[in-house]
Amino acid sequence: MKMAENLEMRGQLTLHLRDVAGQVQQTLTSPNHIVLSGRDLVARMFILGGLPPISHLAVGAGMKPVTTEDTQLDAEVARVPINQFLVNRDLVEISTEDGKDKRKKAVIHAEFGFAQANTSLTEAALFNNDGVMYNRIVFAPVHKTQAFVLTLIWEITF
Repeated sequence: MKMAENLEMRGQLTLHLRDVAGQVQQTLTSPNHIVLSGRDLVARMFILGGLPPISHLAVGAGMKPVTTEDTQLDAEVARVPINQFLVNRDLVEISTEDGKDKRKKAVIHAEFGFAQANTSLTEAALFNNDGVMYNRIVFAPVHKTQAFVLTLIWEITF
């Protein structure tokens, strides 16, 4: 019996732009790219332990395409501490080349308030306290102004 394992990590970012009344005015969902520095961080945490975990989410206005060698945003605008981490206790089912597989999912929430990151945003990334970037995504412009709160929900499947 042939048995193969694919441990590919996957990520997806969902952005919600909400007005003063809390109504969602724009939603954007897009897959992300886990960069080499992020893969190295996970490997080092697994082997060495005790390394700073992901702690901040940053947004920017850059348009440079994502590469695996990226270590920072193209044009960072603002960075905030992550305000909520959730790890699903249950397994989630994902589609693979061989059919279905069960994985664990971590969900990260961060928010940019009315006075933060007020510009046209096109990129986001997760960082640890040492400034190591885990992943990066470039997306269609989200026009953040002081009339809106921007909530980012990052799902990472292991």
